[in-house]
Amino acid sequence: MLDPTFWTDPDFDDIDDPLLLHAYVYLISNGSANSIGCYKLSLRTACNESRIPRTSFLDLLHQLENTVKPSKIMFDESTGWIWVKGMFSRTYKSIPHQNLVTNVVSMLSDLERSDFPFFKEFSEKHKGLIESFQRSFQGLPKHIESLKEKEKEKENREGEGGIAKGGGRKKRTNRVKENSAEMVKIGGWFSRKPETLWSNDEAQRLAGLGDIPSDELDLMAAYYTADIQEADDYRRRDIATLLNNWTGELDRARKWRAQHPGQRRQESQESSQAAEMAAMIEDLGKELATLRFTSPDSEGRFWGKISNHFGDDTEVVRQKIEQMAEAY
Repeated sequence: MLDPTFWTDPDFDDIDDPLLLHAYVYLISNGSANSIGCYKLSLRTACNESRIPRTSFLDLLHQLENTVKPSKIMFDESTGWIWVKGMFSRTYKSIPHQNLVTNVVSMLSDLERSDFPFFKEFSEKHKGLIESFQRSFQGLPKHIESLKEKEKEKENREGEGGIAKGGGRKKRTNRVKENSAEMVKIGGWFSRKPETLWSNDEAQRLAGLGDIPSDELDLMAAYYTADIQEADDYRRRDIATLLNNWTGELDRARKWRAQHPGQRRQESQESSQAAEMAAMIEDLGKELATLRFTSPDSEGRFWGKISNHFGDDTEVVRQKIEQMAEAY
C-alpha cells in the first residue's frame, strides 16, 4: 500500500507528462526497488511489468536523468544499475525502527562492495543521511548486528514448498531439482560444475528469456569462453547478471564475432565437440547411477568399457561421470 502522502510529494511536481510519471512511479515501486533507491533494473522485466515498450522505456529513463530538472535518476544500461535519487530521503521520513536501520546499513555496506557506478555521487549527496543511519545502528543492541546473517540463513532454509498434508511443513529448497542441458552449458562458461544445481532465481531468469535459439546460444558460448584481454573484457561475471542483460550481451557477442571472423569455424567445432562430450558424460552418469542401484556387481565391467574408450583421459572422465552419478 502506498503512503497516503505519496501523491503530494514535491518530488513529483517536476513531472508533467503522464507516461513519464508512470515510468517514475514504476521505478520507485517495482519489486527490485529498495529503501536507498539503488538497485539493478532488468529492462525486460520493467517493460513487461510497466507495459511500456523497450525503446520508449529507455527514452523515458533518459528524460528522467537528463531532461527533467532536477534530475530524478542515474541509469547505467551496461550494468543495469539505477539510482532513484529521491528514495533514500523518502525513507528517512519514515519512523526509524530497528529493522529499517539494520536493513539500510546492510544495504549501504553491500552497495559499497558492489560494482555500483554512482557510489561517489550517491555518498556525497546523502552523506548526512548515511552518517545518521550509521550512528543509529551503532546505538542498537549488539545482537542486532547478526540479523543480516540470520536472515540469510533463513533464506537458505526457505524457498519453494508449502504446507504438506497433515499440517507438516514440506522440506524447502531454493534450488532446482535438476539442471537442464541449457543450464549446464551456460554454467560451464562460469566454471560451474554440471552437478551444481541452479538457484530458483537463476532458473526463473532463464525461463524469462523463452526458447533461446541454438545459434544464439552457440554464439554466446564462443564469446564467453574466448580468451579476451582483460582491458577489453566487458563480459558479465555471474550467471544472474548475464541473464538480466542477455540482449545487450548478445549484441556485444555479435560485434566481437564480426571482429574475429577467423575463429568462427574452430569455435563452432569446439562448441559442438564440447556439447557432445557433455551429453555423453550425462548419459554415462545416469547409466552408472542406475547400475549401482540395480546391478552393483556390473560396475567393474562398466569402468572397463570407459577405460577402453577414453584411454589416457579415463581418470578425468571418470571424475566427471562420478560427479554426474552422484547428482542423480
